[in-house]
Amino acid sequence: MFNKKVVFDYPKPVKLIKQMINLYTNSNDNDIILDFFAGSGTTVHAVMELNAEDGGNRKFILMQINEKIDEQKSKTAYDFCKNELKSKIPVISDITVERVKRAAAKIKTEKNTDFGFKIFSIENRVKLQKRKEELNLTVRNISPFDAALNLMLSSGKTLDCDLMEIFKDKLYRYEKSFYLVDCDDDVLKFLRQHKEYEIFIDGYENLSLQNFLNLNEIFKDKITVIY
Repeated sequence: MFNKKVVFDYPKPVKLIKQMINLYTNSNDNDIILDFFAGSGTTVHAVMELNAEDGGNRKFILMQINEKIDEQKSKTAYDFCKNELKSKIPVISDITVERVKRAAAKIKTEKNTDFGFKIFSIENRVKLQKRKEELNLTVRNISPFDAALNLMLSSGKTLDCDLMEIFKDKLYRYEKSFYLVDCDDDVLKFLRQHKEYEIFIDGYENLSLQNFLNLNEIFKDKITVIY
């Protein structure tokens, strides 16, 4: 998978994970396999191979913190991320993502089956900092799409929902719900035509009071501000 390089100590064998998944899932039940410790990405590799073999529609969710790779303890992995992946600060998730990409490409070539996947990152929203006698709120920047995605998840939807962009970097929709991260006159004009929808607003965005009052007038009890 990594040009015969051993970049990860003690990776789980794909065959074993496939057998375990096959024991407890069915190919046509839309099962979701969750791995809280993604590591080298063996779980997703196993899920994709098994789906390709039996025509299954299993889904997967992998989680991996951005744990830094110790150059002294894991030099091969560190060098692989630095030299081949061009990572500025090598972390385990670099290897996870690359494994998923390579596994999907390999299966597509061998089985003529194409697997798509999405990568999401979790950002700390707000930090309170004290400088002398001042208190400041600092917000880490996330993309408008990620902000809308956070709104969607907070409203009870799941990651497999297709979030549609209505106005670039401003308004998104899924089914009968809007997710607003920025607002202007064009967005307001559009929203006035869809009063039957619910709308979720990112409370950390710089929404003017006038725009908020306009939105409140349009949607009344169907408006929710999420922090």
